[in-house]
Amino acid sequence: MSVYYGFFDAKFEESTASYDREYDSADFTQYFGEIVGSGVCIHDNPDSMKVSVQEGSAVIAPGYLFIDGYWLKNDADYVVGLPADGVYAVLAQLDLGNRMVRIDVQPKREDASYSDALVLAFADAQGNVEDTRHDTTGCGVIDSAGSLATKIEFATQYIDTQIEGRLEQAEAEINAKAAELDAKIAEVDAQVAKLAPPAVGTIKFSASQSVETGWLKCDGSFVNEADYPELVAALGKLTPSGDKFVLLSDGEIGSAITNGVLFDGRMWMYSWSARKLFGVDVNGSAPVKEIVITCDDPYFPNLVNPLTGYPLALSIVSDQQGGYRLFLMQITAEVNMPSTSAGATQTDDAHLLFFAGDMSADTDTIVLKRPFSQIKAVETLLNTSFANTNTIPYVVSRLENGAVKYYTCTYRAPYPYGTSTGSGSDYVFLSSLQWDDDAESASLHQIVQRSAGSLQNYSFLRGTYVAYCAKNKNELVALYEQAVSSSSSTSGIRYGVQSYPDEFFYRETTSGYASTSSVTDGPTVTRMLSIVGASRMLVYADLEEKTLRWISRTENGVLEKTTIDNISLPPGVRIFRDACAYLWGKDMFLLFVGTGLIFSRTLETGSFGYLDTTSVLGQITQGGYLDYAQDEGTLYIVGQDTANRVKLAKIVLNTLYDYASDGAWLPLIASDGVPAYIKAKETEG
Repeated sequence: MSVYYGFFDAKFEESTASYDREYDSADFTQYFGEIVGSGVCIHDNPDSMKVSVQEGSAVIAPGYLFIDGYWLKNDADYVVGLPADGVYAVLAQLDLGNRMVRIDVQPKREDASYSDALVLAFADAQGNVEDTRHDTTGCGVIDSAGSLATKIEFATQYIDTQIEGRLEQAEAEINAKAAELDAKIAEVDAQVAKLAPPAVGTIKFSASQSVETGWLKCDGSFVNEADYPELVAALGKLTPSGDKFVLLSDGEIGSAITNGVLFDGRMWMYSWSARKLFGVDVNGSAPVKEIVITCDDPYFPNLVNPLTGYPLALSIVSDQQGGYRLFLMQITAEVNMPSTSAGATQTDDAHLLFFAGDMSADTDTIVLKRPFSQIKAVETLLNTSFANTNTIPYVVSRLENGAVKYYTCTYRAPYPYGTSTGSGSDYVFLSSLQWDDDAESASLHQIVQRSAGSLQNYSFLRGTYVAYCAKNKNELVALYEQAVSSSSSTSGIRYGVQSYPDEFFYRETTSGYASTSSVTDGPTVTRMLSIVGASRMLVYADLEEKTLRWISRTENGVLEKTTIDNISLPPGVRIFRDACAYLWGKDMFLLFVGTGLIFSRTLETGSFGYLDTTSVLGQITQGGYLDYAQDEGTLYIVGQDTANRVKLAKIVLNTLYDYASDGAWLPLIASDGVPAYIKAKETEG
């Protein structure tokens, strides 16, 4: 037979590093269960936990109750919904599994038995209530005379003050002992480290600027397996499994495709050869949707195969009124225009092919027509030309002054400067084409860098595509250069970022001149859409030279050149017009090159990884396109393979450090500003 007693202060035993007695919740609930019992406390509050019905819901009044030593306090009206039909028990339920006492409603039972519960009332949504608090078979009340309630109040106050204070004191003593023990462990670790160096993958914190050889800062950067094989093995490589890298379509779509557009749960592409719009279910659970595209405009047949070098841009945008508009835009030849004065009009229906129609995923046919009949200059323009070599005519929509306005960038304006200086340079400016629904004409607006001053000093960079693009948050983003005369104290080139119309990414050149000449079309430069990231903009890549260029959006305007020297690229890699993306939320640039994905977080030399995609897509040789759905954390890759079969695949990115076939990501760790370092290589000695 055993004797139990309590509660007394615990004493810390240094020999065992523990306390000689401990109490848990069972000790307290047993104590209160013996002296209180179970029921609703009605002392000084006869309406404690009383149930009423208001607007079809049960309302439980403020009060206290106990169940087997556990307690619940309700300090305001508590509302629980009642089903529309039937009578329900409104009860307080002891839920030991979830460590709580909860108020709930359950259907009324014939035997009226509810384990570990106090039935406060039976009620229905029509307002009928049977108060059962005083029924000792299902609930019962405590201490109608008040003496026990006083004891309960004293006991709860003791728990809130005295015991909590004692526990805090005990915790402080434990922490002090733990600190002493940690110091002793550190001393032992230091001695052990002298005898046996830490293994690769070991992490330590250090505020020192001088870290021993073989350790890398835990800054989330990518490490190549060839350079750090043991570390990559320790971190583990993530590669897409069969359920993460899925082929959604293989040959069901007509050839000669446009870019893709995610809309209504499908990836949509227009096939120039089939004259159809194809929509592939991104979940792979529905057949490919085909919509016939028709147009009575006599110049609609002038659309040409986009894979021959003429971007045919597909856009599906909101009309800001609850509907959606589909646009097909293409420039089939360079259209030169003389200097244009304000108010002048211009059109070339044979080569400037702009078509639009109402978009619905449920229809079988969409009829297109021209969204406007002429182009009207807003201000006096320089010599201009519509050109497919500089722009991708994507369309975006904006709501301005209560009306929807559509934007596209479709031409450049070369300004021949040199009459007075003898220079033969052309300074390139961009223009924006804008129109309203049912407008007769589109307005042409010239875009000049905001603080250009003398126009002769500025030019938008050749060698890149520009477009209003959802990937760049519907902004038209372009890199511009400023040439400084050699007679200047600081001569050379500096660069900035133009962002129109909201200037989300605008970066003005203020300093940071580069002595290198400006970037022009070289023999290996392949045009691609510039992509903006959180702090940098990727301008273009040259796979033959294995280089790319980028500009910082937060530092001075120098165009940086990076060598992609830490990955091996297979034969057949190539650049597509719009097969790059920045993964907002994951801080990563991706560039699809036909055989795989080149990726980097910083765009700096040594920071690149490569993921081969040929096992699923084969080799994509034409029409490559890459898109990213941030809400889903999913990449979509589109293109035609060597057999001219159109393929669409998706990769689900569901981890912080994503897929790499030739390396791994370092963890991103710091504590109170002190960085962590990871053992990356075994060192000699």
